[in-house]
Formats: sequence, structure tokens, C-alpha cells
Amino acid sequence: MGTHFSYKIRYEGAQSQSNHPNTAFNLLQTVLHAFMSSLLIFLSLEFQATLFLALDTLLVAVMWKIYLHPRYVLQRGNYHQFIFMGMHYIFAYYIGFIPYMISVWLASAYIFGNFALSHTHLAVTNRPLHWVEYALLHTMDVEPSWMCNWWMSYLNFQV
Repeated sequence: MGTHFSYKIRYEGAQSQSNHPNTAFNLLQTVLHAFMSSLLIFLSLEFQATLFLALDTLLVAVMWKIYLHPRYVLQRGNYHQFIFMGMHYIFAYYIGFIPYMISVWLASAYIFGNFALSHTHLAVTNRPLHWVEYALLHTMDVEPSWMCNWWMSYLNFQV
């Protein structure tokens, strides 16, 4: 009966792994992983503006629901909130997975889209400012109209 490869490396001295049957597979797996990681990073940076409302907002909302909120509840000891989370997921079960995910995506795109519209395209300051001055210079007022006021819940009047 043969000896296991790791035994040979550990007790009989390090050998070249070129004799190991999985070396080609491991190399292929490493190269494929590096290629896919590079491709995902490239695509996420190249199409960041396009994917923001289409994908990023949904990923953030799902991460918030399944990781950040339960972690917050556990850290703060607000265990009664688990009852409301359970009720939320019971409701999600009854409406179905696809309608639930569509509603999560629409809500997250609405919230994060309005936040991005109000904050992200303004210039970044290099000098320290008082928070009031910073708020005045870096918060944008959107031109009011009945539709804009309703859509943004009057948050277009921030300053």
C-alpha cells in the first residue's frame, strides 16, 4: 500500500509537487480564480455607474437584511426585534421569493438612488471645515416641483 503524499512531504523531505496528481488541477483552479477575480473587478469598475442602481443597491440591501441588522440586534441585545424580522420573512414567504426580491430591489434603488443624487456629485474638500459649513457647501438643493417633492419626500429641501 502506498504512502499518502502529505506524509512523504512531511516525513521524507520536501519533494517536487510535480509528481502530485492534483498539481495541474490546482494550477488551473488558481489561474481561473485569478482571471475571474480580475474580470469581476474590471467589470465592477468599468460599469460602476450602470450597475449601481441595477445591482449594487440590491446587494447592499440583502447584506443589510441577512447580516448587518441581525448582528446589530445581537450586539445591542434587542432580541424582541427578531420577532419583527421573523414577521418580515413570513410575509416574504407568503408573497414569494421573486416578488419579494423585486420589492427589495425597488426599495433599495429608490433609497440609495435618492441619496446618491443628493450627495455624491458635489466636490470634495481638502481643508477641514466646520460641520455646518460642510453641510451648506456639500448638500445640494434640487429644484422643487410637486413631483420632485413627492418623490424625494421633501428631502430636496435639506439646507
